Amino acid sequence: MSKRQTKFIFAFCLLLVLLLGGCSKGNRDSVLVSDASETSSSEEEKTVGELAFCSFSDGRSRYIECYNTCCEAYGNTNLLKTDAGWRFSDGSWHYRQYDSNWLEPEIQVFEDSSGSILEIRIGFEDHGYTEWGEALSVERAFYTLRCLNETAEDEEINQLISDIESEMKIAVNYVEPGESPEIMNPIPFGDYEVYHYFSAGIYYLCITGEEGY
Repeated sequence: MSKRQTKFIFAFCLLLVLLLGGCSKGNRDSVLVSDASETSSSEEEKTVGELAFCSFSDGRSRYIECYNTCCEAYGNTNLLKTDAGWRFSDGSWHYRQYDSNWLEPEIQVFEDSSGSILEIRIGFEDHGYTEWGEALSVERAFYTLRCLNETAEDEEINQLISDIESEMKIAVNYVEPGESPEIMNPIPFGDYEVYHYFSAGIYYLCITGEEGY
């Protein structure tokens, strides 16, 4: 075999090795992209855990239990305590995780003599506005509404809260100093009705039975 033929065969083999190496690297990159895509898709498709539902007739203890179950189903660890944080005053139960923090949104539960719930209010203090406080009031409204309606979609609940908040802020802006805005017409939500209420610098999202409270 001539030196020229030997050089040609060597060059051909070298080219073949380079081509095969490039293809191999290309396939590796494809796998990595595919893995990343699958991971991203998996994270986007996280499912909500098992929910729990209640009605006003089940009472406050069951409401707390279902509220917390819904929190955990969405991966939220900001649960309501069963005893600590609750106090009875002026004919209703009031809840703040830290009672001394008046900026924390308050849950207010009205009961009848049998222990059935008549109305739930989520109050948000506007005098010392904080983004944290507003976000927590929306969160508490969401999980309260979530555990009271098995058929409602999350988007429907979020939209209801947004609509209530918007109407409430508009109503407050048009009221004269020292006066309270009119209570809005309730919005139906399953077996309940939802409306806003403003008093002494506190916004309330209120959930009541269809017969009202």
